[in-house]
Amino acid sequence: MAGGLTLLLYQRPPHPEFFRILGTEKIVRRAYEADVWLIEGGHVITFTSGKSTLAEVITTGGEPMSDRGLLQTIPCRGEKYHEMTSPAASSST
Repeated sequence: MAGGLTLLLYQRPPHPEFFRILGTEKIVRRAYEADVWLIEGGHVITFTSGKSTLAEVITTGGEPMSDRGLLQTIPCRGEKYHEMTSPAASSST
């Protein structure tokens, strides 16, 4: 779908060289840390808690992305309900 937004969920941090980063922010909370990148055409948010990492990439899909560590690809069009359990979340750390 040309021009539509897509959510990509990774179980690893993305490489910054894949994106044109326009701004960054780091958020630190007791249970997790988040690195937020404002990128051209979307955003990247990488959540880290202990040894577990999830990265949400919202992009227009103009550039091909790596499928290494890719868990889900979801078009951001229309109403959605999605639930997923990560193998890392169910293991004890």
